[in-house]
Amino acid sequence: MVGVQLGGALKNPLAIGAGMIEGMGLGINTMSAFVTRSCNELHQLCVAMGGAKNTISGLSGVGDLMLTAFGNLSRNRTCGMRLVKGEKVRGEEERRDELTTQLLAVLACLSGEAGAERL
Repeated sequence: MVGVQLGGALKNPLAIGAGMIEGMGLGINTMSAFVTRSCNELHQLCVAMGGAKNTISGLSGVGDLMLTAFGNLSRNRTCGMRLVKGEKVRGEEERRDELTTQLLAVLACLSGEAGAERL
């Protein structure tokens, strides 16, 4: 459960970062380095928080990050691209609230308040 929650919550700000890299025109090498480091950090964080490394390696972790970071329909990627161009992102506050809610859910699970099993 920990790995699934971390992958689902943390892919969002990482995909915003990927969009910012693309929006700044930093190239595919920079994007590749960023996503590679992001995957490694997701693995390390998952294990440190009691999750199974294999969970992050699957669809709910790296798979979801790849889609969100590289997909043309990704709201997070698009948000990052627009932010570096100085655009006001409509719904920015609501999106921030959604990300906060996801991170709080992960923390609740980790503290045992949610009573969820760890993968």
